[in-house]
Amino acid sequence: MPILAANIVWNCAALASDTTPAQNGGRYTNTAIVSGVKNNLLPDVSSAQRLAGAEHWRKAFITVKTADNLALVDPRISIESGTPGDSYVLLHQGTMTDTQADTAGRPYGFGTLALAADTGDTEIIVTTEADYSALTSKPFQVGDVVRIDARADVLTAGTFEYATVTAVAYDADTLTLTLANGLTADYAVGVKIASAIEPGDLQTAVTGKATTGGATYDDATYPILVPQIGAIQQTWTITVTDAATGALSVSGDTLGALSTGAVGANLSPTNPAGGTYFTVYAAGWGGTRANGDTLTFSTVPAACPVWYHRIVPAGAAAISSDPVSVCVEGESA
Repeated sequence: MPILAANIVWNCAALASDTTPAQNGGRYTNTAIVSGVKNNLLPDVSSAQRLAGAEHWRKAFITVKTADNLALVDPRISIESGTPGDSYVLLHQGTMTDTQADTAGRPYGFGTLALAADTGDTEIIVTTEADYSALTSKPFQVGDVVRIDARADVLTAGTFEYATVTAVAYDADTLTLTLANGLTADYAVGVKIASAIEPGDLQTAVTGKATTGGATYDDATYPILVPQIGAIQQTWTITVTDAATGALSVSGDTLGALSTGAVGANLSPTNPAGGTYFTVYAAGWGGTRANGDTLTFSTVPAACPVWYHRIVPAGAAAISSDPVSVCVEGESA
């Protein structure tokens, strides 16, 4: 089965605050962000904020969830269409734990083709959503991959391509991009242009496996399974509670005590939100166990953390709805 659009889910971060950056963002949660719902991610903008100008940051985890645990290969994440109002949104790649207080990723932006471009052209002129030249860290940079897209949306058939930028020249809300290779098609004025985040393949992972005491676990032969459906970001501790019977307890660093099991059976704690958190295989256990021995490891979901940074310029006009769309494209492994 290939990865379908329904298999890519936006999940909330644990924290949200417009006043305390250290309390905005943070870790992955199982709570899905429902597309097309008002305030599903960003808050309303008050009249006072419109007059004075405002900025809002929200973190989301773009997550792959397939029953077959398929990796999303070479994904590209970019703004699919910009906001219809005076505000604009920049994307920043985050980390699995960062808050707004320690965001460090550069911005990625959106624009439209200012002049028609022909097949073979290696230079395009782009009208951006704002004066990007005034930003310290620029949303289009040398080495970026940009999406040049004439489709109505990314789920509709049409002409598009990705190109690598070799030179960028900013002039207020216009920029000139020089491309490594000539365009493969003709594009009209207004075609969408966006710089793309390339996070690397999205797949679940296990990190930091360690044992204490005489217990061992052979993860080379019996690797711990982390299913995409059920996986969360968590550091797990499995403790031998009765060496004679092989009894085990399971706890997570934020979930606390979770369940029990035994060395003689596969251990697959159920995630109440669906699926299982992981599977530790009975055949992987070895060594001479004693009460209190532990196996610890961390699980990582198949997710890319992305910050949405909305900028409302001073004097922005009122608008009833000001959505932004973000797209993901990649291949199934």
